Amino acid sequence: MKAVTDDSVLSVADISVDIGRANILQHVSFSTCNGDVLAVMGPTGSGKTTLLNVIAGRQPLSAGNIYLSGQKFNKRLRRQLGFVLQQDVFFSDLTLWETLYFTAMISLPESLSKADKLKRLENIIDLLQLGKCKNTVIGGIFLKGLSGGEKKRVSIARALLTDPKILLLDEPTSGLDSSMALQIVRQLKALASEYNKTVIVTIHQPSSQVYHMFDSLLLLSQGKVVYNGSAHREPLNSLERSGYKCDPLYNPADFIMDVLSSDGSEIDKLVKSRELAEEEAVNRNSTISIHKDGLSTISTTMRHSSGSMVSIKTHDSDFSISEKEKWPTGFAMQFRMLTWRSLKQSIRTLLHVYSLTEFLFMGVLGGLLMLNDFKTFGDIRGVAFYMVLISTASTAFQAAAIFPVEIEVVSRERASGAYRLSAYYFSKMAGELPLTFAKPTILCTAIYWIARLNGVQQFFITYSIILLNVISIQCVGFIVSIVFPDRQLSTSVLNVVLQLSMLLCGFLIQNIPSWLAWAKYVSHMYYPFSALCIILYENTEPVSCNTTSVITFSKCLQNSSDYVTSVEILHDVGIELPVYCYVGTMILICVMLRVVVYIALRLKRPRIS
Repeated sequence: MKAVTDDSVLSVADISVDIGRANILQHVSFSTCNGDVLAVMGPTGSGKTTLLNVIAGRQPLSAGNIYLSGQKFNKRLRRQLGFVLQQDVFFSDLTLWETLYFTAMISLPESLSKADKLKRLENIIDLLQLGKCKNTVIGGIFLKGLSGGEKKRVSIARALLTDPKILLLDEPTSGLDSSMALQIVRQLKALASEYNKTVIVTIHQPSSQVYHMFDSLLLLSQGKVVYNGSAHREPLNSLERSGYKCDPLYNPADFIMDVLSSDGSEIDKLVKSRELAEEEAVNRNSTISIHKDGLSTISTTMRHSSGSMVSIKTHDSDFSISEKEKWPTGFAMQFRMLTWRSLKQSIRTLLHVYSLTEFLFMGVLGGLLMLNDFKTFGDIRGVAFYMVLISTASTAFQAAAIFPVEIEVVSRERASGAYRLSAYYFSKMAGELPLTFAKPTILCTAIYWIARLNGVQQFFITYSIILLNVISIQCVGFIVSIVFPDRQLSTSVLNVVLQLSMLLCGFLIQNIPSWLAWAKYVSHMYYPFSALCIILYENTEPVSCNTTSVITFSKCLQNSSDYVTSVEILHDVGIELPVYCYVGTMILICVMLRVVVYIALRLKRPRIS
């Protein structure tokens, strides 16, 4: 990071946010400058998080404006802002260092050398005292990793990598014990004073020690500003003038929160009292003059955290900042780093103890059950259905389970303008290959060679069909999880889709009513199942009609022949087209579904202001 950030003033001017009929924020105004830690306090539902979302451009304004040193806050200026969410999400299998390395490589401009990026990364790790755990995985529900406090600091570190002028933090101490919460706030305080950053934190009910570390305070209740100013003795004096006196032995933060939880009429009185006091302060400390050319000069005097007065004069015409590239790095760098991260995730998922064992077990079991030398057509159809069913169900549910978590991370990264959707999408396709191919490879290889199903050429065709099926059904899982973000709902929908596909593919039910005969063509499993039946059974010797396995076929029942060929058997169960038709259709479906996934992601893209 830079040694010191240039002085600037963030001004929120009379903003309001309405969502439906609810007034979330009402005429909120305040200013803060570099070097200060501004705490936004208020009870649940007071509008604290909405305020940060508005500043970050993630929530549209209903009224009012936001300025940075006199210039209206826009997308370009918001690149100077870092946002740490209350509940941040990570890729659980990556280590702390890998997480920050990815952020540094993809978020810092390519004009910086890799050595400079790594130096900045290490400096921030030292600043936030994360060195002892930098090789520890982030962890999650099923994987032990970093502690809650360490994850909070990783979130802060990610935001600091781009060296923002302004750092927004939503409830950075929630879920932490008092000692860890104090440590986090101390680090933020040091960050603001040493590097001249503007730090704005929302906080629900801080301890007394944490409260006394804030420089400025903004009190919200029911979306209205109750107090705005210094965080030391002034808030209590202001409330005392309105009839609320704090006991000297009472935690000021607890007292303030009790007052802010008052009913609507009491809050309105406090707001009115604050407005009168603020009007007097504005008249003393701020002047605005309008020139003939229509440009305004704003002179704002504020108190810096060191206690000295900081006067910043700005002129609209002084801000001739050139337009930056839309993305900090090019497509090639984005694709490379996103693929690197996806590969890390895929390989570590594969290395989990139970990841491949289940497929190996099912493959060996399926092969052993087919060890007999004489394999009837029913046996062949059964093993074809088994391979398609196992690879389909496992892949679909895995995609539907993993993708929503990943999309949440990606959405938050893209909301900060980190990379293109296309770069993510193509890297996802490339990085998922080990995970996509490993399981069906084990399943297909074990069954095929243990059961001695056919020759080498037929094996590679069978393997290719299974892979095509896995790639396309993976897309189905992605689409369902995008359209239905709720995990339980997406699982239910996907289960219905797979059950219908299984019923209509031609194995469980062969004599589908004529009026429903078309339905098999919308079954995802119909095409790989039919193609495998052809590959595994074609060119076999004709079977005598005296054989129990074929005695029920129509040609044998007509007594027109003593033998029935493999082609006739396949036709009798509705597999009438050549194998290339089924495979070609699978390729077409695969391409179409990949396009649909991209369109679904594009329609669900995060709003980037």
